[in-house]
Amino acid sequence: MNYKKYIAAVMALSMATGVAGCGSSSDSSSKAEDDFSATENVAVADTESIEAIPEDAEKEILYLGEGDLNPTKGSPEKSTELQLFESKGGKIRFQQTSNEDRFDNLAAAITANKDIPDIFKYEWLAFPSQVVKDMYQPIDSIVDFSQPLWSATKDTADQFMLNGKHYVVPLGYSASAMLCYDKDIIDAEGLDDPYELYVNNEWTWKNWEDIMSSYVGNAPADTERYGVNGFFRAHVVQQTGKRLVNYDPATNEFSSNLNDPDIEKAQNFLYNMMKDGLILNGWVGSARDCFNQNCLFYAMGDWAYTGNQTPKEGENWGVVPIPQYDDNQQKITTSDMTAFMWVKGSTRSEAVKCWF
Repeated sequence: MNYKKYIAAVMALSMATGVAGCGSSSDSSSKAEDDFSATENVAVADTESIEAIPEDAEKEILYLGEGDLNPTKGSPEKSTELQLFESKGGKIRFQQTSNEDRFDNLAAAITANKDIPDIFKYEWLAFPSQVVKDMYQPIDSIVDFSQPLWSATKDTADQFMLNGKHYVVPLGYSASAMLCYDKDIIDAEGLDDPYELYVNNEWTWKNWEDIMSSYVGNAPADTERYGVNGFFRAHVVQQTGKRLVNYDPATNEFSSNLNDPDIEKAQNFLYNMMKDGLILNGWVGSARDCFNQNCLFYAMGDWAYTGNQTPKEGENWGVVPIPQYDDNQQKITTSDMTAFMWVKGSTRSEAVKCWF
């Protein structure tokens, strides 16, 4: 049992870090160019709810990231956020880093106290790990969550508090992973359509496992079939509504929650999926590539089955959320949060406040 817990926990954590680690390490596509004109295709209305940066304050903030927040030759349209920020007197200077080096470069700048970025996108390592390493500063002096502009995000922001202080500025959300599948394969195999099960409130772990087991078990001779590939392990655990690590704000202490009965059921579920050969391990770059490897479900963010990865003419795909835990009637969709951190050592408080 302890071995099962250990393997399942490692699987969940490794896939969680894998989600954040995916992305291009190339820095050629986002470099700013000087020989182009930015386009402003959307009219941005001014708003009095955001104050202009005071005249005597520094107005330019430094952003360390993979992609420029300013327009580039490859992406010349100026964002709504940037247009509004500039109308309030703000300006963003971009310092590029790669996906692999972003944390190291941020830490190096803070340690050297030179070219310290003012803002950094919220990442999976940021809270609480990098907060306790003194890489970010609290935002309470520049963000008032009691004000109408911020009140809708307070419940989320309160989840990122340490010693009574907020550290994360939540701005938006997107589904971290959904399950994409080929409806024609489902029909050909005589399996229940996952979307119909979802509509009928029957899209559960057990029914998902039954579909995958039937598909894999009915494989023709000399053919390998799989049930699922992609990012789903951490999401399965999160369907229980429980956390792997608990935090008690009263005592400012963290504690392991791996022995929680629901967490244990999730880990056993993942362990059995692996043991029964339902999981296709390794990186697969698109839903189509996944289906071509005789894998029934592809668990990934929407980038993997939209845009350039969208179904071609004649293809018939479906998308459903990660199925709900049989013992928990909540339908939980784990989301990626778009958010920013205020870097430790930044002194441009007025400009950072305006950008947030």
